[in-house]
Amino acid sequence: MYETGMRHRSSKDIVESAESLSRVTIDFETRNIERARIDGDTETLKLIAFRFEVMNSSKKGARELARAARVALVELGDTESMVKAAELSKKDGEQTRDSMYWYKEAAVAGVTSAMLLVAEWLCTGVEVYGEKLLDQNLEAAYELYQRCIVDDNDIARKRVAYMLLYGVGVEKNEKAAYDEFSILASKGDIESRELIAKMNDEGIGTPKDSHAAYVIMKSLYESSKKGTNR
Repeated sequence: MYETGMRHRSSKDIVESAESLSRVTIDFETRNIERARIDGDTETLKLIAFRFEVMNSSKKGARELARAARVALVELGDTESMVKAAELSKKDGEQTRDSMYWYKEAAVAGVTSAMLLVAEWLCTGVEVYGEKLLDQNLEAAYELYQRCIVDDNDIARKRVAYMLLYGVGVEKNEKAAYDEFSILASKGDIESRELIAKMNDEGIGTPKDSHAAYVIMKSLYESSKKGTNR
């Protein structure tokens, strides 16, 4: 679907980069992580990950151990840990090749939060400190938003609706856009209700119906008036 040219490091490589915790602690926890990984003991790995995630801000090296535990969890099939591994792979709050690798893997695995984030990146491309980490790919972004709709995600649905309306990353389809905005409008989304009124008034994606547009706008006005009088 899209390429980032990224490669993730093993849990052993990650732990070896930890510096501030004592070498005894690092070696001990490394053995615990490796033993738990071999035994498939996800509960122990989660406990180790959580413990070092908590001390991440106060102990240099804790981040690396937490990330190693999360990587081991991913290797055992815990897709949710992909997002945690991504967050722990950032540097000074900025994305890195490792963090984007894990977000991408989480997106491929179907983690909604990761799919939304990667889709946003694909809409513009990502560059950090002059280094291009991800190229713009509107078609791939649209595909990810579509996958999020399966989980009835309204943020993704609105993105899909606009992309269909203007033909961004997908062939222009005003009827399909109208249908998506209608779903959002039925859930009370004001922006979508306004757009549905405009599309009815101008006959975009639906037969022209000025009366329907008037009814929607009147309803919006009355709702806003009630809110003002509260």
